[in-house]
Amino acid sequence: IISLSGAPGIGKTQIAKKYAHDHIKEYAIIWLINADRNIELQSKKLAEQLNTKVLDENSKINIDTNNDYKIMERTKDILRNIDKRWLIIFDNYNKLEDIKQYIPYN
Repeated sequence: IISLSGAPGIGKTQIAKKYAHDHIKEYAIIWLINADRNIELQSKKLAEQLNTKVLDENSKINIDTNNDYKIMERTKDILRNIDKRWLIIFDNYNKLEDIKQYIPYN
């Protein structure tokens, strides 16, 4: 986990996006999550991308449920256990505690 901190408008998001762009070939998936918006819904979109680009048919995440929390938890579980590198960028949060429950770590 790396955290960029500083006053609004100094370029933290641009630094993170530049890193992601420069290292895109090193990761199976790169995803930006805006902590100012519904993180569970954004996790569902991440799950769709994992299903499309990373997971085989037997590992796919069920995104047909209306339970965004379950999708988010399954997505975190997949990220914790896949044998591929991934990069998730959380943007616009104030404290780690604000996003801690969404971070897929053991």
